[in-house]
Amino acid sequence: MNKIHITNNTKYNFEHEQLFEQIVSLVGGQFNTDAPIEVSVIIVDNKEIKKLNNEYRGKDYATDVLSFPQGAIELREQIGYYLMGDIFISWEKIEEQAILFGHTTKREWSYLFTHGMLHLFGLDHMTPEEETHMNSLAYEVMEKIEVGRE
Repeated sequence: MNKIHITNNTKYNFEHEQLFEQIVSLVGGQFNTDAPIEVSVIIVDNKEIKKLNNEYRGKDYATDVLSFPQGAIELREQIGYYLMGDIFISWEKIEEQAILFGHTTKREWSYLFTHGMLHLFGLDHMTPEEETHMNSLAYEVMEKIEVGRE
């Protein structure tokens, strides 16, 4: 069974655990995983994610999501499950971007968590081709969980 460890370091009332469970299963299916997946989600504010973004990426601004992989594919044989890593999500960016893009915060949480999971599986968006591929997988998940741009 998949495990999601959620740490909320903010005042935000997070209510999307079941949605995240669906997303983990769907993303795992896209990569044909053959064992349970374990991932940690840390909900932070803009100040904290800006600090992390600067420290680990040399970018001095608040971003929406950061992913830190743990080498899950390599470890799977030894430990019997996929220890994916950590996904940091800024709840303030969730609210800002939901307004900016004209959809619900539920949709923004879903998209950013999916995006973070895809990074943990090794995908990136450094080239237009990579971005197209990554977005197509994310939108496939969004469609399956029926979280559109309502």
